[in-house]
Amino acid sequence: MVRALALLYESTGGNAWRNNDKWLSGEPCVDGWFGVHCCPQALPVLRGDDECTADGGGATGVLTTQGSAACHSGSVTGTALDLATCVVVKVLLPSNSLIGPLDGALCELPFLQHLDLSGNALTGSLPSAADCLPRLTYLDLTQTRSWDDEGGVAGPVPEWLLDRLDFMAPLRLANNAFDDPTTAESAVAISRLWQRCQTLGAEQCSGVPPIGCSAFNRQGQRYEVELDGFGCVRCPTSLEIFGIAGAVAGIVLLLVLLVAAYTRLVRKYPEYAKTHVASIMILVGHLQTLTIIGRLQLGWPLVIQEILASFNLPLMGYIPLPCILTDPVLKSVLSYVETAIVLLPLVGAWLVARCARARKAWAEYLLSVLFTLLFTVGLRASVTLFMRYDEDQTRLIIARLVAGDLWLFWLFLLFRFRRLLGEARWQLVVWARQGLLFLVSFFMDCVLWFSPYEAHRTARYVFAALAIAVLGGFWHLQAWRQPYAMRQQHWLEAFLYAVDILAILLACVYGALTHDGAVQDGSVQLALELGLGALLGASVLGAALVIIGGLVFSPLTAPLIEDASSGGVRSYV
Repeated sequence: MVRALALLYESTGGNAWRNNDKWLSGEPCVDGWFGVHCCPQALPVLRGDDECTADGGGATGVLTTQGSAACHSGSVTGTALDLATCVVVKVLLPSNSLIGPLDGALCELPFLQHLDLSGNALTGSLPSAADCLPRLTYLDLTQTRSWDDEGGVAGPVPEWLLDRLDFMAPLRLANNAFDDPTTAESAVAISRLWQRCQTLGAEQCSGVPPIGCSAFNRQGQRYEVELDGFGCVRCPTSLEIFGIAGAVAGIVLLLVLLVAAYTRLVRKYPEYAKTHVASIMILVGHLQTLTIIGRLQLGWPLVIQEILASFNLPLMGYIPLPCILTDPVLKSVLSYVETAIVLLPLVGAWLVARCARARKAWAEYLLSVLFTLLFTVGLRASVTLFMRYDEDQTRLIIARLVAGDLWLFWLFLLFRFRRLLGEARWQLVVWARQGLLFLVSFFMDCVLWFSPYEAHRTARYVFAALAIAVLGGFWHLQAWRQPYAMRQQHWLEAFLYAVDILAILLACVYGALTHDGAVQDGSVQLALELGLGALLGASVLGAALVIIGGLVFSPLTAPLIEDASSGGVRSYV
């Protein structure tokens, strides 16, 4: 105990502390070292802030002391019998000019429950020993540095601290320099910190999502919490921001041109709806399915998860708005922007289809195309809006009401398309598949949100099984109904269903073997990453080749010859 505190004193420049009264003089619990609070060995567990108990239960009336003769053993033999009969339960040295690295010797304080070293200039990293500080419940390491200064506690958030999160209040880590929160190695830590701090709130938690990300700022590199609060975003330079804005504008323009060209092609050549267009929409549906199963918290490799998320056009995710705007009200308003981007074209097309007579058919078809492309984008935006973190309860309620209204709008359009699509009702089946998968993803997020971390692995397997059941059911329905006009389209759809199911299984295996990406070495891990990436890449490439082959060899394709009355062939738009 004495050695641990002496090492802390030496490594942080104790001679220059603002107050080092009695440090290194005698015994900390007997002589009263400044900031060191003790309890009797028989009552080592704090109840509240100052009461010493045997197990944290009933009141004892015994309070912590800062030096007491009662802690003296009464022995002066010069042996271990002379050690104090009290244990250190609190070390409180806020704004005391501690400068330097924390030392691993702190782990030699097994009864320490409160550690407050805020307002200092600490460096180094937290101890990594698995059994370090097993009783810690209060931690404040908030530092005085700004994001572009040197210093701060660095390295990974240690496993022992993550294991103590359920008992930690407060947990303040602001203005430090922990490892990059956007890497695969940090994914588990960020998820567990988020789960704890969204419960504690800003008064009890700082520096980590969903409150902030200043715990990870290193010299020259700043991070801000995402608009939805689920993670951190790296703040780019000014030049990078202009490049990102130009790229997003280009993507939006390209999408508008593609939608217009697609709509014009199908309206001008309706016979293509059963052939080339149907194949393209199979690929679009597959990409949308991949984005949804990529949201399932199964332990995906981070790079693959980011690629799958990009298929769903998270345009607002490409723009580092949290880095540009720091006001919480503005951030709250901007969280609605992505929802507005989805809603405006749909509402506009719906109004045109409702009011315009001359171009009613064209407007109706454009509405169906936009809805097909934006269906999963809108679902993701609404779920993000519903689950985002906000300290202001009024803003949070408004966000959830808006998300609920958006879901009702989706249902309204689905009901409307029930009669508008005519023979192309198979698209309703595709939308139903995407909707059910999204419900699985949404309920999985909710369950993991409110359940302890130890139960996450069981929950992920349950929801993985549900997602596989949904895909398997629709695969069977597709094989039974035979909704497409050409054999290769049925083969392609069956192949993509198999890929989706296999990808879920591989993601579960990868997450189990690597502890959600926390373990970063091993040939098995590399093989799984390459296999999963190759599988998904082959599925997209294979679908593209089928589409190109259909365009090149369309005269040679052999459509299914089946009477419509048999319930087999339906066109696909």
